[in-house]
Amino acid sequence: MSDTKEIFRLRKAGEVDQAYTLAKEAMAASETDDWDVRALSWCLVDLLKRAAGQNDRARLSTFAGELEALPLPDGDDILENQRRFALSLAEEGRHEVLSARNHSKAGRHEQACHLYHDLLAKHALYPADHAGYGWDLYRWTKDILSASDTPAPAAIGQARRNLNIYMKLSVDRPSPLHSCMLKIAWQLASRNHLDLPVFVGFWGLENFLSDDYDRFTTTDGKTLPTLAEKVVQRAAKDAAAAGNASAIATLMPHLEAMMLRYPDNVWFRQNLVKFLSSLGRQDEAREHAILFAREKSQEFWAWELLGDLQADPELRLACYCKGLLCPSEEDFVGRLRLKLSRELSTHGYPAEARGEIETALTHRAKSGYRVPRDAEELMAAPWYKETTAAPPSKKFYIRFASRAEEILFEELDWINACVGESFTIEGEKRKPRRRLYIADKPMAR
Repeated sequence: MSDTKEIFRLRKAGEVDQAYTLAKEAMAASETDDWDVRALSWCLVDLLKRAAGQNDRARLSTFAGELEALPLPDGDDILENQRRFALSLAEEGRHEVLSARNHSKAGRHEQACHLYHDLLAKHALYPADHAGYGWDLYRWTKDILSASDTPAPAAIGQARRNLNIYMKLSVDRPSPLHSCMLKIAWQLASRNHLDLPVFVGFWGLENFLSDDYDRFTTTDGKTLPTLAEKVVQRAAKDAAAAGNASAIATLMPHLEAMMLRYPDNVWFRQNLVKFLSSLGRQDEAREHAILFAREKSQEFWAWELLGDLQADPELRLACYCKGLLCPSEEDFVGRLRLKLSRELSTHGYPAEARGEIETALTHRAKSGYRVPRDAEELMAAPWYKETTAAPPSKKFYIRFASRAEEILFEELDWINACVGESFTIEGEKRKPRRRLYIADKPMAR
Protein backbone atom coordinates (compact mmCIF):
# COMPACT_ATOMS: atom_id res chain seq x y z
CA MET A 1 0.00 0.00 0.00
CA SER A 2 2.93 2.33 0.63
CA ASP A 3 3.99 1.95 -3.03
CA THR A 4 0.44 2.77 -4.12
CA LYS A 5 0.42 5.96 -2.09
CA GLU A 6 3.72 7.00 -3.66
CA ILE A 7 2.33 6.29 -7.15
CA PHE A 8 -0.68 8.52 -6.57
CA ARG A 9 1.56 11.22 -5.07
CA LEU A 10 3.81 11.19 -8.14
CA ARG A 11 0.78 11.37 -10.48
CA LYS A 12 -0.57 14.36 -8.58
CA ALA A 13 2.85 16.04 -8.82
CA GLY A 14 2.87 15.53 -12.59
CA GLU A 15 5.57 12.83 -12.53
CA VAL A 16 3.46 10.34 -14.46
CA ASP A 17 6.41 8.46 -16.01
CA GLN A 18 7.95 7.69 -12.60
CA ALA A 19 4.51 6.77 -11.27
CA TYR A 20 4.00 4.41 -14.23
CA THR A 21 7.37 2.69 -13.59
CA LEU A 22 6.52 2.10 -9.91
CA ALA A 23 3.03 0.87 -10.83
CA LYS A 24 4.45 -1.65 -13.31
CA GLU A 25 6.89 -2.93 -10.66
CA ALA A 26 4.02 -3.28 -8.15
CA MET A 27 1.95 -5.29 -10.63
CA ALA A 28 4.94 -7.59 -11.30
CA ALA A 29 5.11 -8.58 -7.61
CA SER A 30 3.89 -11.98 -6.49
CA GLU A 31 0.97 -10.48 -4.58
CA THR A 32 -1.20 -7.67 -5.95
CA ASP A 33 -4.57 -6.20 -5.01
CA ASP A 34 -7.20 -3.86 -6.47
CA TRP A 35 -5.27 -0.77 -5.40
CA ASP A 36 -2.30 -1.88 -7.48
CA VAL A 37 -4.66 -2.26 -10.47
CA ARG A 38 -6.15 1.16 -9.81
CA ALA A 39 -2.74 2.78 -9.57
CA LEU A 40 -1.53 1.38 -12.90
CA SER A 41 -4.89 2.06 -14.56
CA TRP A 42 -4.80 5.73 -13.60
CA CYS A 43 -1.22 6.03 -14.82
CA LEU A 44 -2.23 4.55 -18.17
CA VAL A 45 -5.20 6.93 -18.38
CA ASP A 46 -2.81 9.85 -17.92
CA LEU A 47 -0.34 8.47 -20.45
CA LEU A 48 -3.09 7.91 -23.04
CA LYS A 49 -4.27 11.50 -22.65
CA ARG A 50 -0.71 12.78 -23.06
CA ALA A 51 -0.09 10.61 -26.12
CA ALA A 52 -3.38 11.75 -27.64
CA GLY A 53 -2.40 15.39 -27.12
CA GLN A 54 0.87 14.66 -28.98
CA ASN A 55 -0.96 12.53 -31.57
CA ASP A 56 1.58 9.76 -30.88
CA ARG A 57 -0.16 6.80 -32.52
CA ALA A 58 2.44 4.23 -31.44
CA ARG A 59 2.21 5.07 -27.72
CA LEU A 60 -1.57 5.33 -27.93
CA SER A 61 -1.73 1.77 -29.26
CA THR A 62 0.71 0.45 -26.65
CA PHE A 63 -0.90 2.09 -23.64
CA ALA A 64 -4.43 1.22 -24.83
CA GLY A 65 -3.46 -2.44 -25.06
CA GLU A 66 -2.09 -2.40 -21.53
CA LEU A 67 -5.15 -0.66 -20.11
CA GLU A 68 -7.58 -3.01 -21.85
CA ALA A 69 -5.73 -6.01 -20.36
CA LEU A 70 -6.16 -4.83 -16.77
CA PRO A 71 -9.16 -6.23 -14.84
CA LEU A 72 -11.26 -3.28 -13.68
CA PRO A 73 -12.10 -3.35 -9.92
CA ASP A 74 -15.84 -3.65 -9.26
CA GLY A 75 -17.80 -0.55 -8.31
CA ASP A 76 -15.24 2.07 -9.33
CA ASP A 77 -17.48 4.15 -11.61
CA ILE A 78 -15.11 7.12 -11.82
CA LEU A 79 -12.22 4.95 -13.02
CA GLU A 80 -14.52 3.10 -15.40
CA ASN A 81 -15.65 6.32 -17.06
CA GLN A 82 -12.10 7.66 -17.35
CA ARG A 83 -10.85 4.29 -18.66
CA ARG A 84 -13.56 4.30 -21.34
CA PHE A 85 -12.70 7.84 -22.38
CA ALA A 86 -8.93 7.18 -22.41
CA LEU A 87 -9.36 4.07 -24.58
CA SER A 88 -11.49 6.05 -27.02
CA LEU A 89 -8.54 8.41 -27.53
CA ALA A 90 -6.63 5.60 -29.22
CA GLU A 91 -9.06 5.68 -32.11
CA GLU A 92 -8.26 7.73 -35.19
CA GLY A 93 -8.96 11.44 -34.69
CA ARG A 94 -9.90 11.16 -31.02
CA HIS A 95 -6.94 13.28 -29.92
CA GLU A 96 -9.00 16.25 -31.08
CA VAL A 97 -11.55 15.55 -28.33
CA LEU A 98 -8.78 15.80 -25.77
CA SER A 99 -7.67 19.09 -27.35
CA ALA A 100 -11.23 20.39 -27.02
CA ARG A 101 -11.29 19.40 -23.36
CA ASN A 102 -7.96 21.11 -22.73
CA HIS A 103 -9.27 24.30 -24.35
CA SER A 104 -12.31 24.05 -22.10
CA LYS A 105 -10.24 23.64 -18.94
CA ALA A 106 -8.21 26.71 -19.92
CA GLY A 107 -11.40 28.77 -20.39
CA ARG A 108 -11.09 28.88 -24.20
CA HIS A 109 -14.67 27.80 -24.78
CA GLU A 110 -14.98 29.22 -28.29
CA GLN A 111 -11.96 27.22 -29.49
CA ALA A 112 -13.32 24.11 -27.78
CA CYS A 113 -16.66 24.54 -29.53
CA HIS A 114 -15.00 24.87 -32.94
CA LEU A 115 -13.20 21.56 -32.41
CA TYR A 116 -16.37 19.86 -31.20
CA HIS A 117 -18.27 21.26 -34.17
CA ASP A 118 -15.78 19.79 -36.66
CA LEU A 119 -15.88 16.42 -34.91
CA LEU A 120 -19.66 16.40 -34.93
CA ALA A 121 -19.70 17.20 -38.64
CA LYS A 122 -17.39 14.22 -39.25
CA HIS A 123 -19.57 11.96 -37.05
CA ALA A 124 -16.53 11.51 -34.81
CA LEU A 125 -18.17 12.74 -31.63
CA TYR A 126 -19.37 10.09 -29.18
CA PRO A 127 -22.67 10.56 -27.30
CA ALA A 128 -20.61 10.77 -24.11
CA ASP A 129 -18.88 13.85 -25.57
CA HIS A 130 -22.11 15.76 -26.15
CA ALA A 131 -22.45 17.00 -22.58
CA GLY A 132 -18.96 18.50 -22.67
CA TYR A 133 -19.79 20.21 -25.97
CA GLY A 134 -23.03 21.51 -24.46
CA TRP A 135 -21.30 23.03 -21.44
CA ASP A 136 -18.78 24.80 -23.68
CA LEU A 137 -21.63 26.14 -25.82
CA TYR A 138 -23.29 27.48 -22.68
CA ARG A 139 -20.12 29.13 -21.32
CA TRP A 140 -19.19 30.62 -24.70
CA THR A 141 -22.69 32.01 -25.19
CA LYS A 142 -22.73 33.39 -21.66
CA ASP A 143 -19.45 35.18 -22.39
CA ILE A 144 -20.89 36.61 -25.62
CA LEU A 145 -23.96 38.08 -23.91
CA SER A 146 -22.11 39.39 -20.87
CA ALA A 147 -19.48 41.21 -22.94
CA SER A 148 -21.84 44.16 -23.55
CA ASP A 149 -25.18 45.50 -22.38
CA THR A 150 -26.09 45.88 -26.06
CA PRO A 151 -24.48 42.98 -27.97
CA ALA A 152 -23.84 43.55 -31.68
CA PRO A 153 -26.06 41.75 -34.23
CA ALA A 154 -23.19 39.38 -35.02
CA ALA A 155 -22.91 38.41 -31.35
CA ILE A 156 -26.66 37.86 -31.10
CA GLY A 157 -26.54 35.73 -34.23
CA GLN A 158 -23.77 33.55 -32.79
CA ALA A 159 -25.67 33.13 -29.52
CA ARG A 160 -28.76 32.00 -31.43
CA ARG A 161 -26.71 29.57 -33.51
CA ASN A 162 -25.20 28.11 -30.35
CA LEU A 163 -28.67 27.48 -28.95
CA ASN A 164 -29.68 25.79 -32.19
CA ILE A 165 -26.60 23.54 -32.11
CA TYR A 166 -27.22 22.65 -28.47
CA MET A 167 -30.79 21.54 -29.13
CA LYS A 168 -29.46 18.92 -31.58
CA LEU A 169 -27.10 17.34 -29.02
CA SER A 170 -27.81 14.18 -27.07
CA VAL A 171 -27.80 15.44 -23.48
CA ASP A 172 -29.78 14.54 -20.37
CA ARG A 173 -33.15 16.28 -20.08
CA PRO A 174 -33.85 17.46 -17.42
CA SER A 175 -30.36 18.39 -16.24
CA PRO A 176 -28.46 21.41 -14.91
CA LEU A 177 -27.06 21.99 -18.41
CA HIS A 178 -30.53 21.95 -19.96
CA SER A 179 -31.74 24.55 -17.43
CA CYS A 180 -28.66 26.71 -18.00
CA MET A 181 -29.35 26.83 -21.73
CA LEU A 182 -32.92 27.87 -20.98
CA LYS A 183 -31.54 30.81 -18.99
CA ILE A 184 -29.65 31.86 -22.12
CA ALA A 185 -32.83 31.58 -24.19
CA TRP A 186 -34.78 33.68 -21.69
CA GLN A 187 -32.01 36.29 -21.68
CA LEU A 188 -32.19 36.56 -25.48
CA ALA A 189 -35.99 36.68 -25.46
CA SER A 190 -36.05 39.41 -22.82
CA ARG A 191 -34.10 41.55 -25.30
CA ASN A 192 -36.47 40.58 -28.14
CA HIS A 193 -33.81 38.49 -29.88
CA LEU A 194 -35.52 35.09 -29.67
CA ASP A 195 -38.97 33.60 -30.19
CA LEU A 196 -39.28 32.03 -26.75
CA PRO A 197 -42.63 30.24 -27.32
CA VAL A 198 -41.07 28.33 -30.23
CA PHE A 199 -37.89 27.56 -28.29
CA VAL A 200 -39.64 26.20 -25.19
CA GLY A 201 -41.72 23.98 -27.46
CA PHE A 202 -38.49 22.16 -28.33
CA TRP A 203 -36.89 22.55 -24.90
CA GLY A 204 -39.88 21.00 -23.14
CA LEU A 205 -41.39 22.77 -20.13
CA GLU A 206 -41.75 19.38 -18.44
CA ASN A 207 -37.95 19.40 -18.09
CA PHE A 208 -37.69 21.95 -15.28
CA LEU A 209 -35.59 20.82 -12.33
CA SER A 210 -37.03 21.17 -8.83
CA ASP A 211 -34.55 24.00 -8.20
CA ASP A 212 -36.01 25.91 -11.14
CA TYR A 213 -39.19 26.44 -9.08
CA ASP A 214 -37.45 27.84 -5.99
CA ARG A 215 -37.62 31.58 -5.38
CA PHE A 216 -34.57 33.38 -4.02
CA THR A 217 -34.63 36.06 -1.32
CA THR A 218 -31.80 38.61 -1.36
CA THR A 219 -30.05 39.94 1.72
CA ASP A 220 -32.22 43.06 1.61
CA GLY A 221 -35.39 40.96 1.69
CA LYS A 222 -36.33 41.18 -1.98
CA THR A 223 -37.83 38.01 -3.46
CA LEU A 224 -36.71 37.18 -6.99
CA PRO A 225 -38.85 35.15 -9.40
CA THR A 226 -37.79 31.62 -10.30
CA LEU A 227 -36.49 30.51 -13.68
CA ALA A 228 -39.76 28.67 -14.28
CA GLU A 229 -41.76 31.82 -13.51
CA LYS A 230 -39.70 34.04 -15.78
CA VAL A 231 -39.73 31.63 -18.70
CA VAL A 232 -43.45 30.75 -18.66
CA GLN A 233 -44.38 34.39 -18.05
CA ARG A 234 -42.31 35.66 -20.98
CA ALA A 235 -43.30 32.84 -23.32
CA ALA A 236 -46.98 33.42 -22.53
CA LYS A 237 -46.64 37.16 -23.07
CA ASP A 238 -44.96 36.70 -26.45
CA ALA A 239 -47.39 34.01 -27.59
CA ALA A 240 -50.36 36.22 -26.69
CA ALA A 241 -48.87 39.27 -28.44
CA ALA A 242 -48.26 37.25 -31.61
CA GLY A 243 -51.64 35.53 -31.47
CA ASN A 244 -49.82 32.21 -31.90
CA ALA A 245 -52.71 29.78 -31.40
CA SER A 246 -50.47 26.69 -31.44
CA ALA A 247 -48.10 28.11 -28.82
CA ILE A 248 -51.03 29.31 -26.72
CA ALA A 249 -52.58 25.85 -26.70
CA THR A 250 -49.23 24.33 -25.68
CA LEU A 251 -48.56 26.91 -22.97
CA MET A 252 -52.07 27.06 -21.48
CA PRO A 253 -51.73 24.05 -19.10
CA HIS A 254 -48.31 25.28 -17.95
CA LEU A 255 -49.70 28.78 -17.37
CA GLU A 256 -52.60 27.42 -15.31
CA ALA A 257 -50.22 25.25 -13.28
CA MET A 258 -47.99 28.27 -12.58
CA MET A 259 -51.03 30.28 -11.44
CA LEU A 260 -51.73 27.63 -8.82
CA ARG A 261 -48.08 27.44 -7.75
CA TYR A 262 -47.59 31.24 -7.59
CA PRO A 263 -50.99 32.84 -6.86
CA ASP A 264 -49.29 36.17 -6.07
CA ASN A 265 -47.90 36.52 -9.60
CA VAL A 266 -50.49 38.76 -11.28
CA TRP A 267 -48.82 38.53 -14.69
CA PHE A 268 -49.87 34.91 -15.08
CA ARG A 269 -53.49 35.96 -14.63
CA GLN A 270 -53.08 38.79 -17.10
CA ASN A 271 -51.68 36.40 -19.70
CA LEU A 272 -54.54 33.96 -19.06
CA VAL A 273 -56.98 36.71 -20.04
CA LYS A 274 -55.05 37.31 -23.26
CA PHE A 275 -54.92 33.57 -23.97
CA LEU A 276 -58.66 33.18 -23.56
CA SER A 277 -59.25 36.16 -25.84
CA SER A 278 -56.92 34.78 -28.52
CA LEU A 279 -58.73 31.45 -28.37
CA GLY A 280 -62.06 33.21 -28.95
CA ARG A 281 -63.35 32.61 -25.42
CA GLN A 282 -64.28 36.27 -24.98
CA ASP A 283 -66.86 35.86 -22.22
CA GLU A 284 -64.39 33.95 -20.04
CA ALA A 285 -61.70 36.49 -20.82
CA ARG A 286 -63.94 39.40 -19.77
CA GLU A 287 -64.94 37.65 -16.54
CA HIS A 288 -61.28 37.17 -15.57
CA ALA A 289 -60.42 40.72 -16.64
CA ILE A 290 -63.18 42.13 -14.44
CA LEU A 291 -61.93 40.17 -11.42
CA PHE A 292 -58.45 41.38 -12.25
CA ALA A 293 -59.51 45.04 -12.48
CA ARG A 294 -61.35 44.83 -9.15
CA GLU A 295 -58.12 43.78 -7.43
CA LYS A 296 -55.86 46.10 -9.43
CA SER A 297 -58.12 49.11 -9.85
CA GLN A 298 -55.19 51.52 -9.48
CA GLU A 299 -53.12 49.89 -12.23
CA PHE A 300 -53.46 51.37 -15.73
CA TRP A 301 -52.73 48.06 -17.46
CA ALA A 302 -55.68 46.35 -15.73
CA TRP A 303 -58.03 48.91 -17.30
CA GLU A 304 -56.26 48.72 -20.63
CA LEU A 305 -56.71 44.95 -20.63
CA LEU A 306 -60.38 45.27 -19.73
CA GLY A 307 -60.87 47.92 -22.40
CA ASP A 308 -59.35 45.73 -25.09
CA LEU A 309 -62.05 43.13 -24.41
CA GLN A 310 -65.03 45.47 -24.74
CA ALA A 311 -67.13 45.16 -27.89
CA ASP A 312 -68.90 48.47 -27.11
CA PRO A 313 -66.75 51.42 -28.33
CA GLU A 314 -68.06 53.64 -25.51
CA LEU A 315 -66.92 51.12 -22.91
CA ARG A 316 -63.49 50.87 -24.53
CA LEU A 317 -63.22 54.65 -24.36
CA ALA A 318 -64.28 54.63 -20.70
CA CYS A 319 -61.74 51.96 -19.72
CA TYR A 320 -58.86 53.70 -21.48
CA CYS A 321 -59.72 57.01 -19.81
CA LYS A 322 -59.90 55.26 -16.44
CA GLY A 323 -56.48 53.72 -17.09
CA LEU A 324 -54.90 57.12 -17.72
CA LEU A 325 -56.32 58.40 -14.44
CA CYS A 326 -54.24 55.80 -12.58
CA PRO A 327 -50.78 56.75 -11.26
CA SER A 328 -48.19 55.64 -13.82
CA GLU A 329 -44.97 56.63 -15.52
CA GLU A 330 -45.05 57.97 -19.06
CA ASP A 331 -42.63 55.24 -20.15
CA PHE A 332 -45.42 52.68 -19.87
CA VAL A 333 -48.62 54.38 -21.06
CA GLY A 334 -47.65 55.35 -24.62
CA ARG A 335 -49.49 52.39 -26.12
CA LEU A 336 -52.58 53.17 -24.03
CA ARG A 337 -52.56 56.78 -25.25
CA LEU A 338 -52.58 55.61 -28.86
CA LYS A 339 -55.50 53.26 -28.18
CA LEU A 340 -57.42 56.09 -26.55
CA SER A 341 -56.58 58.38 -29.47
CA ARG A 342 -58.14 55.94 -31.93
CA GLU A 343 -61.33 55.78 -29.86
CA LEU A 344 -61.48 59.57 -29.42
CA SER A 345 -61.08 60.14 -33.16
CA THR A 346 -64.17 58.03 -33.86
CA HIS A 347 -66.18 59.61 -31.03
CA GLY A 348 -65.85 63.17 -32.32
CA TYR A 349 -62.91 64.39 -30.22
CA PRO A 350 -60.13 64.94 -32.80
CA ALA A 351 -58.31 67.66 -30.81
CA GLU A 352 -58.04 65.44 -27.74
CA ALA A 353 -57.07 62.48 -29.97
CA ARG A 354 -54.20 64.44 -31.51
CA GLY A 355 -53.11 65.59 -28.06
CA GLU A 356 -52.72 61.98 -26.91
CA ILE A 357 -50.60 61.14 -29.97
CA GLU A 358 -48.33 64.15 -29.59
CA THR A 359 -47.82 63.47 -25.89
CA ALA A 360 -46.85 59.87 -26.58
CA LEU A 361 -44.50 60.77 -29.45
CA THR A 362 -42.83 63.63 -27.54
CA HIS A 363 -41.89 61.25 -24.74
CA ARG A 364 -40.71 58.55 -27.16
CA ALA A 365 -38.52 61.08 -28.97
CA LYS A 366 -36.87 62.13 -25.69
CA SER A 367 -36.25 58.48 -24.84
CA GLY A 368 -34.80 57.70 -28.28
CA TYR A 369 -37.60 55.38 -29.40
CA ARG A 370 -38.93 55.20 -32.95
CA VAL A 371 -42.45 56.21 -33.97
CA PRO A 372 -44.82 53.22 -33.58
CA ARG A 373 -46.69 51.99 -36.63
CA ASP A 374 -50.04 52.62 -34.90
CA ALA A 375 -49.08 56.27 -34.49
CA GLU A 376 -48.06 56.55 -38.14
CA GLU A 377 -51.46 55.21 -39.22
CA LEU A 378 -53.31 57.69 -37.00
CA MET A 379 -51.17 60.61 -38.16
CA ALA A 380 -51.93 59.76 -41.80
CA ALA A 381 -55.69 60.21 -41.25
CA PRO A 382 -57.29 63.44 -42.63
CA TRP A 383 -58.69 64.49 -39.24
CA TYR A 384 -55.18 64.59 -37.75
CA LYS A 385 -53.85 67.11 -40.26
CA GLU A 386 -56.90 69.33 -39.90
CA THR A 387 -56.85 69.48 -36.09
CA THR A 388 -55.05 71.47 -33.42
CA ALA A 389 -54.06 69.34 -30.44
CA ALA A 390 -55.69 69.70 -27.03
CA PRO A 391 -53.33 68.55 -24.25
CA PRO A 392 -54.40 65.54 -22.16
CA SER A 393 -56.62 66.48 -19.23
CA LYS A 394 -57.71 64.49 -16.20
CA LYS A 395 -60.89 66.52 -16.16
CA PHE A 396 -61.63 65.24 -19.66
CA TYR A 397 -60.90 61.62 -18.66
CA ILE A 398 -63.25 61.86 -15.67
CA ARG A 399 -66.17 62.62 -18.02
CA PHE A 400 -65.99 59.05 -19.32
CA ALA A 401 -64.24 57.01 -16.63
CA SER A 402 -67.24 56.42 -14.35
CA ARG A 403 -68.82 54.12 -16.92
CA ALA A 404 -65.74 51.91 -16.69
CA GLU A 405 -66.13 51.52 -12.94
CA GLU A 406 -69.71 50.35 -13.44
CA ILE A 407 -68.44 47.37 -15.45
CA LEU A 408 -66.81 45.96 -12.33
CA PHE A 409 -70.05 45.73 -10.38
CA GLU A 410 -72.82 45.40 -12.96
CA GLU A 411 -73.08 41.63 -12.40
CA LEU A 412 -73.25 41.91 -8.60
CA ASP A 413 -76.56 41.81 -6.74
CA TRP A 414 -77.78 45.02 -5.10
CA ILE A 415 -77.63 45.10 -1.31
CA ASN A 416 -79.70 47.43 0.86
CA ALA A 417 -77.37 49.46 3.04
CA CYS A 418 -76.88 52.87 4.65
CA VAL A 419 -73.73 54.96 4.80
CA GLY A 420 -72.70 55.74 8.38
CA GLU A 421 -70.21 57.96 10.16
CA SER A 422 -66.51 58.16 9.36
CA PHE A 423 -63.77 56.92 11.73
CA THR A 424 -60.03 56.22 11.85
CA ILE A 425 -57.95 53.30 13.09
CA GLU A 426 -55.11 53.77 15.54
CA GLY A 427 -51.89 54.23 13.59
CA GLU A 428 -53.72 55.07 10.35
CA LYS A 429 -55.05 58.58 11.09
CA ARG A 430 -54.49 59.66 7.51
CA LYS A 431 -56.79 56.97 6.16
CA PRO A 432 -60.33 57.80 7.31
CA ARG A 433 -62.89 55.04 6.88
CA ARG A 434 -66.67 55.03 6.88
CA ARG A 435 -69.10 52.57 8.40
CA LEU A 436 -71.54 50.82 6.10
CA TYR A 437 -74.71 49.40 7.64
CA ILE A 438 -76.03 46.48 5.61
CA ALA A 439 -79.66 45.43 5.88
CA ASP A 440 -80.08 41.81 6.91
CA LYS A 441 -82.99 39.46 7.32
CA PRO A 442 -84.69 39.60 10.74
CA MET A 443 -83.58 36.94 13.13
CA ALA A 444 -85.90 33.93 13.20
CA ARG A 445 -87.94 33.54 16.37
